Amino acid sequence: MNDTLCEHVGSLFDYVDRHYNHGDATYPLAHNPVTSHYVSGPVRFPVDLRLYRRYEEFTRWEAFVRAHFPARPIPTQKKERARLHKEVDPVLRQDPDFEKLHQQFRTKIDLGIELLESAIEHKVPFSVLLFDSWYLADELVSMARYHQKDWISLLKKNRNLETKSFVLKDAAGKPIPLEGPHIAVEDLVPLILPTAYQAVTVRDNTYWTFTLAVRLPGLGKVRLVVSFKSVELTGTYVVLVTNRVEWGAATHPRPVFATLADRNLWSCTSSLRLIREPDRPGTIPSLRYLYEGFCHGLPSLFLPVGAHRLGVAVSHTPWAMAKRPRCRMLNDTGAPTPTA
Repeated sequence: MNDTLCEHVGSLFDYVDRHYNHGDATYPLAHNPVTSHYVSGPVRFPVDLRLYRRYEEFTRWEAFVRAHFPARPIPTQKKERARLHKEVDPVLRQDPDFEKLHQQFRTKIDLGIELLESAIEHKVPFSVLLFDSWYLADELVSMARYHQKDWISLLKKNRNLETKSFVLKDAAGKPIPLEGPHIAVEDLVPLILPTAYQAVTVRDNTYWTFTLAVRLPGLGKVRLVVSFKSVELTGTYVVLVTNRVEWGAATHPRPVFATLADRNLWSCTSSLRLIREPDRPGTIPSLRYLYEGFCHGLPSLFLPVGAHRLGVAVSHTPWAMAKRPRCRMLNDTGAPTPTA
């Protein structure tokens, strides 16, 4: 489960908006779909998607501010804008039209939960839910626990850990004293001895890893895996977290890496790149045609010819579409679109 930015150069698309790109701190004009993607060995295909719309765009916030506060300037800077939200939103929510839109708004976490429930409803045979650090929230984790699904996520380095939930030892084997009830992951990593890291090889890739069972505020007991790509333990590192505390407890964190490798976190992002281009040179497709392309075209790129896997109702159709009545649809050229 992940989301991506499908950037555009024009503003004629339905619901196109400027979304924040945390990779380069820009606000490109784009759609921001949240997607689910099924991976099991060589079988991989998109399952479903939900379009995320920013709160201000979805609720037409600026228009309501101008209507209720005509003399109030609307700032463009983030902090000033957040301050204005606190001042005007309680008044705006007294407007029935605005309140209705406010109640209909869905966060990315809400959309992720919808995708999880949709996959379960369509009996997608998965056991581990893999998602980006943005989705590591109590609401989604609780829903995965309710449906008895394991999960793995990336962990942001500024997340806090409960210091009383683990013991870290120095070179002499003595516990390292930690001040306060919490410590950030980025402050913990420099305290780990280089000799505590173990090499883990998965599919010809070797990582140097350290694993520890800790308590994460709001999520309870989890297992962390700190991973470097270089044996010198320099450069960028990533931190994985899973509810399966027993994974790696006796030996090393290979089960976490094996699961991660088999259920590529970025597969869904890669598949979404394919629907960025217009369906015909010189034209701009609507969001409806983008969705149709996602539902009818992409699966054939991820399923081998003649594949008949467990539970796949139609071998070249995503799970969310597989059991729906099939019919021919006319595209904008008047030619019938082939069905699965």
